[in-house]
Amino acid sequence: MYSWEWEDFEDIIKSHHAVISDSGPLKNPIRSFVIERDPELGLAMQTRGPQDAKGGAPTQPPGTVRHNLDAVTFTSIMGLQLVAEGVQPDLALRMRIP
Repeated sequence: MYSWEWEDFEDIIKSHHAVISDSGPLKNPIRSFVIERDPELGLAMQTRGPQDAKGGAPTQPPGTVRHNLDAVTFTSIMGLQLVAEGVQPDLALRMRIP
């Protein structure tokens, strides 16, 4: 694979110490997040927040077809701004961590 055939989104987020400035469809506040690649090379983001986190995208009725414009915006202390478009909240797992 040539270097121009892939992108460094995860590494850019980590190396520039980016934070989520606009959580878009995700529940907030977000205390921490991790971005990883799944086996099919798709990006997956896991977030952590309080149990009483609010917000999030409105739920779509089953079978709804739509163009997903939902986005999450990241910013760094150096002024770098990254936007992840087409963000789809997948699962809300609630755990109590002592």
